[in-house]
Amino acid sequence: MSMRGATLRVEELSEAERRMWEAFPFGEEVDFTTGKPEEDDPATGAAWGTERTVRARVNAALLMREEAPQSHRIPAIRIKGARIVERLDLAYSTVRHSARFLSCHFERDPSLYWTRCPQMSFNGSHLPGLSGSNAQIDGHLRLEGCMFTGLVELRGTQLAGSLTLSYARTSVTGLAIDCDRLQAGRGISAIELEAAGQVRR
Repeated sequence: MSMRGATLRVEELSEAERRMWEAFPFGEEVDFTTGKPEEDDPATGAAWGTERTVRARVNAALLMREEAPQSHRIPAIRIKGARIVERLDLAYSTVRHSARFLSCHFERDPSLYWTRCPQMSFNGSHLPGLSGSNAQIDGHLRLEGCMFTGLVELRGTQLAGSLTLSYARTSVTGLAIDCDRLQAGRGISAIELEAAGQVRR
């Protein structure tokens, strides 16, 4: 299996990555949280250990993998409380499966630039921005409760579903969220969005 020329072998996966890999064909959630709020706060995720750290390239390889449904279960990434290292770079790609990153910590800003994908959710996660301009998403883009420390770029993004920014927060001065020319078939929800900077719509 390859991702942008890099070969990824199952035997090279960490224990945390193997858990995600094995759950993926069935769309099962992998929960890395401890149950202790002070240890599970995504804002402190940079200090999370290897037991809950996964490389972005593993996520990307799974999302673009040809995987037929098994036992009537739909393949998908469903992870909670993980530290995502490297950059989740899906730019100019056709993503075959949906992904839900719940309360995760991202080391770098994910790139969905000109990406075609079914559905993406980052609810409750801590992200240093998001690059999603001109993406085509066949379902929803969920950013509810996210904390952004960098620009959220969604210029020209097309969503068949909705964009959810409710309860999200940004700590960016100047332009914080750019939704210029964004189209959302099911509308935009931004209840109690807290943006320190400008939101362009």
